Amino acid sequence: MDVVEDSQQKLLAAMDDQTNDVERSTIRPLIKAAYLCCAKCCDLTGSREDMERCIEACSAPVAQAQQYTNQQAQMLFERFERCVKTCRDEAQDRRSGDGGGGGSIDAEERNCIQLCAGKQMKMLPNFFNNVKDYAQQLHRHMP
Repeated sequence: MDVVEDSQQKLLAAMDDQTNDVERSTIRPLIKAAYLCCAKCCDLTGSREDMERCIEACSAPVAQAQQYTNQQAQMLFERFERCVKTCRDEAQDRRSGDGGGGGSIDAEERNCIQLCAGKQMKMLPNFFNNVKDYAQQLHRHMP
């Protein structure tokens, strides 16, 4: 496994750990509230369309939370990929500048990529706090 794959795997593992915590503490209660809300929609005396609109409104916060989480995770990985690309570009520039190579360049590139992963891992608590805050906000505003 190369340094990029290894760094990605470490980042994914760290994200999985925190994702499980966020899911248990925030997302599952939101899903439960959505299901209970949908059940109440079935008790409405209005038309079928009214019931369907009610169910759609109850389900929307869960979809919004999932979409937000996916967008945030994608941004995190895009930052990592951009950082890795910068490391590789800088390593290529150094190789071009010294006539083609040297072992220390690979070490510098590897260290740079590992720093990229480290930066993203340091951002994970903030990332997950944003996800929690957003899901809690959606929960408070459920119909």
